[in-house]
Amino acid sequence: MGIEYSLLIGGAETLAATKDLGNRAEVLPFTLILDRAGQVALTHAGALSEAALNTALAPLL
Repeated sequence: MGIEYSLLIGGAETLAATKDLGNRAEVLPFTLILDRAGQVALTHAGALSEAALNTALAPLL
């Protein structure tokens, strides 16, 4: 698919672990974007449009 970024794939235990990263409702889909320093730049629960993703990533590139 040409994905050039990390994806986290896991089961129920992985979903619970995302709670500490901002996914308080433990929902899917959940997007977490880290900056180059490893700091959280964006958390988003629910679907994320391509335009919104591009807007979030552009200043980090």
